[in-house]
Amino acid sequence: MHPPHFTCVSPIQDKIRIHASGFTMNLLQSKKFGGYGGYETSRTLSDWVVSRQRGWGTPIPVIQLQDGRRVAVKSDKLPVLGSDRGNRVEAIRFGEEGTFDSDTLDTFFDSAWYYLRYLDNQNSNEFVSKNAMQNMPVDVYVGGIEHAAVHMFFARFIAYFLKDIGAIHTAEPFTDLIPQGIVRGKTFIEKETGRYLMPDDVTKIGEKLVLKSNESVEVEAVYEKMSKSKNNGVDLTALLTAEGIDITRLRLLEAAAPRAPINWGETDLKGAKKLLDRIATINSQFIEHRNSGEKVALNPKIEAEIREMYNFFVRNIGMCLEVLHLHNTALMRLQGFTNALKKVDPVCLASSPEGERAVKSLIVMLQVFCPHISAEMWSAVAADNTLVSDQKWPQVDADASIEFLLMIDGVSGGRPSVDRRVVEEMSMDELWKRAKSNEHADILRILNEEGLKMKDHGVTKRNGFHVTLLCGLEGDKEENRKKIGKILDRIQAEKRKASKKNEEKKRKKVNQK
Repeated sequence: MHPPHFTCVSPIQDKIRIHASGFTMNLLQSKKFGGYGGYETSRTLSDWVVSRQRGWGTPIPVIQLQDGRRVAVKSDKLPVLGSDRGNRVEAIRFGEEGTFDSDTLDTFFDSAWYYLRYLDNQNSNEFVSKNAMQNMPVDVYVGGIEHAAVHMFFARFIAYFLKDIGAIHTAEPFTDLIPQGIVRGKTFIEKETGRYLMPDDVTKIGEKLVLKSNESVEVEAVYEKMSKSKNNGVDLTALLTAEGIDITRLRLLEAAAPRAPINWGETDLKGAKKLLDRIATINSQFIEHRNSGEKVALNPKIEAEIREMYNFFVRNIGMCLEVLHLHNTALMRLQGFTNALKKVDPVCLASSPEGERAVKSLIVMLQVFCPHISAEMWSAVAADNTLVSDQKWPQVDADASIEFLLMIDGVSGGRPSVDRRVVEEMSMDELWKRAKSNEHADILRILNEEGLKMKDHGVTKRNGFHVTLLCGLEGDKEENRKKIGKILDRIQAEKRKASKKNEEKKRKKVNQK
């Protein structure tokens, strides 16, 4: 499918030639004009993602003339359609006698600029207005690691091109990239020949894998990218039928961080099912005791503990999902929240406003991982027939503690918890002053004593989550990081020594009594 052809009404728009074939022509011309091109043919690859010959690829608006010359299709004759590829040129339509180029650009090229149209897709006069462009760049790009690598190449190239001709104001189209790791399947390979085998052709004798039909032939089991030729694919339909959508989803999210590969088959369902069983038990007991009418007097100490627990886990789960983009770590924190709530008397949870908030928040946050199961749990616990998907994400209390981090050349110098009311509204100068006299005094003092000078300062904040001080040191970054590591080890050793002395003093006092 080709991008729509938009009417161009300004000089900039005329340069852009929004149709994909127009983009192709401009890029070919800018390559020649700017001297950006390298090898016309790759030294190592016969297919340089420009010679695809696929009907659904972006057609190249170039005509091969009868005398051997090649000419570009004139702008007013665009677009060139996929159906034109490799066909004789209509002289009446194009004013030239020849044949259209039979090659196409990779399909990545087709999708390398669509994010701009999403911003202003009802605009028929320009491909994106200046007002809509204020939403650029895209906050997060999520994609498979192989797809993202190539697609990012095209998208960034076109964004830089559009920035150069004044069509957009930002060269980098994406602020953050989250490439998803490949799900790899267990693969059986005949050791001697390297031949890929079907799983049913392999058996295990003792500790060795061998060929069923010939037990003298040894087989190696490795994890590789799933492929029909490697006989290591997984039947998704059978998987979903046997385990269900939510369990399958949870199993994938639990297996690894987004950027890491997943070896399918190494993970099991025990942990996932155990977590859901625990959450279901908390939910069922909460409903049972709430409906029984059994009440206990509110215990201020227990209320405070539940409140502290709620703030700690809501902040940590939110940080992992929204800031760090580590869903597997977020799932571990959700499990920690579940275990903490499991230790509270169900009667106290059912009788407590803090307990009710905590239980409901657990279910709301579960929907990120298991949307269908959390919807069922919510329908049971909510008395107002609302949907879990309509609930607001749990928020950290206004007087809760957040992390006050210090990052030096990318190395964490500490992450103590501080009352958010104290640091969230501070200016950068006030934060640095506090860091030097309180939470980060030790490391900043030692850096100064050792002559490590700061060359820049900065701060990033996310209300309810963290306040982070950023700084870089003069000199080689790698050497600085090694020095910072040694300083942190020294600080920890001093703290352990001081803690040991305090414990000895306490023991002496007890013995004296």
